Amino acid sequence: KTQKKHLSLLDLGCGQGVLSQNIPSNYSYDGVDISPTFIKLARKHFQGCVDKTFHLFGIRAENHI
Repeated sequence: KTQKKHLSLLDLGCGQGVLSQNIPSNYSYDGVDISPTFIKLARKHFQGCVDKTFHLFGIRAENHI
C-alpha cells in the first residue's frame, strides 16, 4: 500500500485564505498576512480546520538596512 506524504504549504500574503480551499488533503496550510482584518476573517471562515493555520505578521521597511 502506498502512503501519501504529508506536505506543507506556506502562503505569504494569504488574505482571507482562499487558496487554502484548493490544496490537497495531504497538505497542511499556513497562511500569513499583514492585515489583522483578513486574518480574523480567515480564522473565522476556517474555524475547526485543524490542517489550516493563519498568522498575523508584517515586516516594517525601516527595520531593515
